[in-house]
Amino acid sequence: MNRIQRILQARIKSLLLEAEAAATTDHNSTTGALREGYLRKFLTDMTPWGISLSGGVMIDLLDKPSQQIDLIASLNSFVPRFLFNETTSMVPVEAVLMAIEVKSELKPEHLEQLNKQNAWISKRVSWLNFQKSLPKNGGILPTAIVSFDCSIKLKNRIVEWMRAKGANSA
Repeated sequence: MNRIQRILQARIKSLLLEAEAAATTDHNSTTGALREGYLRKFLTDMTPWGISLSGGVMIDLLDKPSQQIDLIASLNSFVPRFLFNETTSMVPVEAVLMAIEVKSELKPEHLEQLNKQNAWISKRVSWLNFQKSLPKNGGILPTAIVSFDCSIKLKNRIVEWMRAKGANSA
């Protein structure tokens, strides 16, 4: 294992320990907010210059907002994001590189939430012509769910859901 791999592995271990410690609050909202903050810091430390990471909403050209999204990765050089505070912003959909939902425990209803988000994003991205500045991906904006816990039964359902959506489960 090289030096960078060791550093990354140590940071992942640290993130997981912080996430585990957050559960000691015995308060779901607090645990979730702490875990989201820890993940935001971890990803921000690993994100190249020129890309911002915040929570908030995406806004389209017709002034229609998305649902709240835990973490939005956006390209700073494309169009500006509008900060409400240090962790919450409104980001024009044209600048969005990825949307990430953070869950303490992944539940079936979160997959439906992701479906709704993807439907909103797909509608907007399909008619945007910004693929010249981004990798060709067929008009799809990557969306992810990061979960700190998940039941085995649900893991099987996730794999089925991903296959139905044409995603690679690897």
